[in-house]
Amino acid sequence: MFLKLVCLVFIGGAWTLEDKTFAHTGSIFCFDFVAKVSTGSNCSVTKDSTKTILFYDSDNHNVTEEPEYLGRVVNATFEGSGSIQFCLQGLTQTDSGTYTNNCSSSSGIPLTVIDLISDVTIEQPFTKPAIAGNNYSLRCTVAPPTANVINISWLFVNNLTQIVENDNFKFRGDKREVFEILDVKQSFMSAHFMCSAISVLGQKKDSQQYSLYIVVKPEVQLNEKTISAVIGQPFFTDCRATGFPSPSVQWTKNNTVVPQIRVSDSYSILVIQNVTSVTNAIYTCLANVSYGSLILQANESFTLQPYGPPNPPTGVRVAVSSSQSAELRWVADMGVNQHYVSAYHVLNRQVFHYNSPESEINGTYYQKLEDLEEGTEYEAFVFARNDAGDSKKVFVKFKTSEQQFFESLAYKYTVFSLSIFVAFSLVVLLTVAILRTVQRSPSICMEKMPETFEMDRVLEKRKVSENTEVKQEKCFENHPDDECSEKPPVKSHIKKIHSEPVLSKNKKYTDKTVAKRRDPPAEPNDAPLSFRNVHVNELRR
Repeated sequence: MFLKLVCLVFIGGAWTLEDKTFAHTGSIFCFDFVAKVSTGSNCSVTKDSTKTILFYDSDNHNVTEEPEYLGRVVNATFEGSGSIQFCLQGLTQTDSGTYTNNCSSSSGIPLTVIDLISDVTIEQPFTKPAIAGNNYSLRCTVAPPTANVINISWLFVNNLTQIVENDNFKFRGDKREVFEILDVKQSFMSAHFMCSAISVLGQKKDSQQYSLYIVVKPEVQLNEKTISAVIGQPFFTDCRATGFPSPSVQWTKNNTVVPQIRVSDSYSILVIQNVTSVTNAIYTCLANVSYGSLILQANESFTLQPYGPPNPPTGVRVAVSSSQSAELRWVADMGVNQHYVSAYHVLNRQVFHYNSPESEINGTYYQKLEDLEEGTEYEAFVFARNDAGDSKKVFVKFKTSEQQFFESLAYKYTVFSLSIFVAFSLVVLLTVAILRTVQRSPSICMEKMPETFEMDRVLEKRKVSENTEVKQEKCFENHPDDECSEKPPVKSHIKKIHSEPVLSKNKKYTDKTVAKRRDPPAEPNDAPLSFRNVHVNELRR
């Protein structure tokens, strides 16, 4: 609620607010009545039209007070015919009302007499203090109640700032007289509050500062909900609690206080001299925070599980897997804080070999026994162990099988050596084959190519040569000698090669045929020497 702005007009020791006139008790208030047309008759001033205050003669200006108001009417003056001004002193709340004059043209003067603010205090609506995490309210009380307060504001004394509504603070009441703190926090303990009241007369008065006292609920801190202890041994565990004021802590069992060591009010150690076999005993740590008649409690409990030496394992057996290994198996009896120990030795030899940690699958434990001697009798045992002691040992005998040749080291070494030899031989053969291929000459490779491939290349070159000769002959026939790049070559028997039958690609040649085809054809005697060499080289290619 925001402060309502009003216009106050001071008139003769009083304040006028919204057509109402206020004066405080003990003060003086002056009236001014303007008379009607003079009649010469007697006039009177009354309160609420029932109680007469005074009489006066409008002509002779004589004033007569009622006995009740003797000595309270002062400063009476007259202006003109029938108009009067006077003051009424020593006002009390019984003087509140509407004053009228039968000789005046005014409708009346309303007057409200109120008390001045004598005291402003902050009170707790509840007898209990604020509790952290809960809502809490404060009320600003103004004395006396007849002070007619129009607004109340709340401030932080720490920095003299006005408190506004937000997620933590709310105001209730027409004049914001109730200050509500939402979700009280322990940090508010250092905050100081103050309220300020403003009356209708414009009087402002502040309260004394108020420090909020906050009680914090206790919280108990326990390490575990279930704790195991060895039967016959002493047992200790502690309990701590936090809160404000500092909580008191004590251990109980079945609502009965048990032996304990109190380190401080908020710290206690439970002491059990000798753990018995009573199972599932419940111990409770109880913490109390008290302030006056307010008591806040919190508690945490744990279950004590006593245990003794474990039970021996069951279903102990050995599964022989080879001549040098076996597998020891047993079924677990799920106890408290226990583990298993297994060992084996050659029968009639008191040299035990303790095994590495076992593996567990669905309640069955497996222990691998390796590096055993073939065809040898062994004895193995398993027992359970915990902090209280060891269980009874469970023994089992077994014998390893005779080693087969394919399981021996000689067999493994032989296979390994043969593998190395075969791999080396393959590498050597592959290397020799690659070197022989690289050493072959290109001409030898060409001689061993199929004849059909050789003929295709020769025919292709001849076709290119013929096209060139035709172009040169045409150029020579149609143009002078100097316009052609070169003269046509001398015709030879190369064209006759076209008439020779082309051997089929599918025909197989004998050695004599291949040798014959490799020899160049005989050249005519009249052919130029350079042409014969070209022809021979062409056939070779």
